Amino acid sequence: MPHRRSPSLTRTLSLWCCQTKACKAGHKGKCATVSTGTRTAAKPTANQMSVLFMIEHLADAGDWRGVAAQERAAVVVAAAVRHLVPCNSAWVYSALGNAHYTLGDFAKALENHTQRLEISKEVGDRVGESQAYGNLGNACFSLGDYSKAIEDHTQSLALDR
Repeated sequence: MPHRRSPSLTRTLSLWCCQTKACKAGHKGKCATVSTGTRTAAKPTANQMSVLFMIEHLADAGDWRGVAAQERAAVVVAAAVRHLVPCNSAWVYSALGNAHYTLGDFAKALENHTQRLEISKEVGDRVGESQAYGNLGNACFSLGDYSKAIEDHTQSLALDR
């Protein structure tokens, strides 16, 4: 029996996002073409997926300098797949925000986590919203904007409940 590779984060996110949209639209099962591996109009190109896999690999390895170095390509791909697979786009902005936060560039982290928050709100991903608010709160705290940090963490807590 051949070894089966576990699904990657980007594939899992795109499938989850597609299933979430299908469930909200009331037509469960119609988005199954994403999991079959056949090319559809709602699937990112091979080049876009290679950039997503590279960012995923660097983030999994904790190579935040590498993630930040690939920011230009990641932002271009995130913008391109934002309407195709918004969950992947949100994940890219989250990874970039975490990279900049770890490297001490809190203003850039704030910018990227704000992008993730916008996408999560568009898609209706409450868990993503909560995580984005938590990360925004951390960035605001590091920048010394304590009232905004409290506001963001309160929003995160409210969404978690």
